[in-house]
Amino acid sequence: YGGIDVSGLSNNIYFSQIIETKDQYDKCYQKNDPTSENIPDLLPDDGGVIKIPAMGALKRLFTYQNALLAFANNGIWLISGASGSIFKADDYTVKKISSIGITSSQSLCSIKGLPAWWGEDGIYTVTFDPNYDSFTPTSLTLTVLDRFYQEIPLLNRKFAKGAYDETNQIAYWIFSSA
Repeated sequence: YGGIDVSGLSNNIYFSQIIETKDQYDKCYQKNDPTSENIPDLLPDDGGVIKIPAMGALKRLFTYQNALLAFANNGIWLISGASGSIFKADDYTVKKISSIGITSSQSLCSIKGLPAWWGEDGIYTVTFDPNYDSFTPTSLTLTVLDRFYQEIPLLNRKFAKGAYDETNQIAYWIFSSA
């Protein structure tokens, strides 16, 4: 969970305990009492909060491979298990992968499992480079659509909506031209 539009909470991402019963869906806290002298430990399947102070306002979350991408107005963060393992409440890593933010939370769409979104200066996707074990944003508009994209007023870009047609393999974004 995330994207709470309240000062001090907009850069928090909440995760629930591992779901075994229906009543655990909103349990974003640990099972053990953290004030206990005997067993205060955080467990791998606990819930919790990931605080990313440098992140502006969280706009969208997107699962990609074995990671979670957090799209904010001022960049993209990757949340994954430490050392390439699966995410655990007591063992995870947060890494900023780009300063390219997202202008419209609804502009993000999944193109064959890859995110594509509208940033301030273009439409982007993210690619994985196995040589460096890192993710890199790549512009989809840099050579062909750049002039057209730049002519769309910034205010209109903030309300763009994206969708992907799997049958025809075409990404669509709608926006107001007025």
